Amino acid sequence: MSSLDLRTLGKGKFSSLSGKPRTLCPVCGSILAVEYRKVISDKLASDWALDEATRGVFDYREGSRCRNCSSSKRIRNLAAAILDTINTKYSLRCDAMQQLAKESVIANLRVAEINNCQALHARISFLPNLFYSEYGSVNPSIPSEDVTSLTYPDEMFDFVLMTDVLEHVPDYRKGLEEIKRVMAFGGFFITTVPILPTRPTRTRAVRHKDGSVQFLLPPSYHGDSNACSEDMIVYHEFGIDFIGELCERFFTRIYCFDAAALFTAVFVCQRQ
Repeated sequence: MSSLDLRTLGKGKFSSLSGKPRTLCPVCGSILAVEYRKVISDKLASDWALDEATRGVFDYREGSRCRNCSSSKRIRNLAAAILDTINTKYSLRCDAMQQLAKESVIANLRVAEINNCQALHARISFLPNLFYSEYGSVNPSIPSEDVTSLTYPDEMFDFVLMTDVLEHVPDYRKGLEEIKRVMAFGGFFITTVPILPTRPTRTRAVRHKDGSVQFLLPPSYHGDSNACSEDMIVYHEFGIDFIGELCERFFTRIYCFDAAALFTAVFVCQRQ
């Protein structure tokens, strides 16, 4: 789909940016060296109805790992988009997350990390105003937050960070509205979702008010497919129309870092 077509999805509330090539891992700051492994299971590839080329792109997204910190391409792209957004907003020149700790302006940022951002989590733990939560947490030191019913006050956060969560949320539209509610005006929601840009979003399952789950398609899970836990259920497989959902609520910048384009993109959504 062309840029013009994408713009019509969000009535002009869209821009596309190409991330610059990086010699350092934006997560850990080491000279970037990657190792590659295949991670998409046969079942998941079958669930998604992926051809071999598309399966290879998702293997690249999840299986291209920094040798130093083990961050995937997805997480490195997320870190790079966060850095570019903060650098632009505060006229900084940070190339890796730990460099932000030296910048005094960062100390005042109010940041929500909704569910663990994998290798990035440890690199943002220095933030004095970091509110970290995990859905279903039983650890007293880690609050549990349901993205469709957040406990935070209105307009609380300058940044909301999330990676590959919304496809596991039965009512992701309500989740987007809650995220918008807790964002300060001018604040940023920076996220990733697995997206199949060649087709529209399809719903695999719905959760009823009594908590029961109805599968419209064969059950599909992300993560450890042997665990098959509730928070791994795939409720939605996002397609190109998901970009319009973001653009209806935010001014949305799409960071595309390489030829994989939307498959490995990061969405930087600003409340206006």
